[in-house]
Amino acid sequence: MPYSWNVRRIAGVALLFTALGAAADDDLRQAAAALEANDFATAIPHLEAALEDEPGNVNARFNLAFACQSTGDEAAAIRHYRLIAGQQPGLIPARQNLATLLMRAGEFGEAAQEYAAVAADRPDDLQVQLLLADAHLRSGSAEAAVAAYERALEADGSSMDALLGIAGALVEAGRLIEAVPYYLRAAKTDPGVENLLLGIADRLERAGSGSDALELYRRYARNRPDDAAVQEDLGVRLLEAGNVHAAKAALERSVATEPSAGRHAALAEAYRRDGDSSAAREQLRLAALAQPGN
Repeated sequence: MPYSWNVRRIAGVALLFTALGAAADDDLRQAAAALEANDFATAIPHLEAALEDEPGNVNARFNLAFACQSTGDEAAAIRHYRLIAGQQPGLIPARQNLATLLMRAGEFGEAAQEYAAVAADRPDDLQVQLLLADAHLRSGSAEAAVAAYERALEADGSSMDALLGIAGALVEAGRLIEAVPYYLRAAKTDPGVENLLLGIADRLERAGSGSDALELYRRYARNRPDDAAVQEDLGVRLLEAGNVHAAKAALERSVATEPSAGRHAALAEAYRRDGDSSAAREQLRLAALAQPGN
């Protein structure tokens, strides 16, 4: 990422003019003029010529890498940034630019290494920690992503990107229950986030953790008492789990909000299991009225 490095980029080239030979001096002067005008295509051959005379000139190589990046030759830019990382690993802007390009190239594991160097230099930088976490996650290192998101939350405990990121990373790491509190924290800012709990509940159910899944369904339904479909789904799940009392309450809310043949029938079954045959027959009668052909 170039941002404030642009000024230092030009200054770094200019400082070397008197230390090089006449040919290199002329190439660097012309490169500096082209860079000042954002004419990166013109700067490239002059920077390449200067590097032929002095391959170890990190400033010139950074300018060349940035010029290649700016003209769309990202493969060449990556090659030059990699050389800089080996020559001068403490040159953080070069490593951040390299990480950005590696992410675009799909080299997520190497990008994570570069972002780790940037993050070590800027431990309180929220965005860098988020980029590092994303690189880890894309490379398949969910646990490393969790650790990076934790550091991001240390920088900003209310960051939605960090909250949702760590929740997603925990899910990828198979730590489903641990993801729930982060989704709930995010839901305080954006209630729509709570919908993601249904995905966690579904995965828990498929993993054989039915009781944990049911608790999430109940938490989700608690905030939606007037959603007939949600209450019906919860009631059926509670009925299957053997919690007849709670099932009746959910199904009664569902029928009261938006009656249908299916909901009357489900409530009839809840009453039947509770031993109230009279109420069960009434619900079946209403179901038949709602859907005479059934």
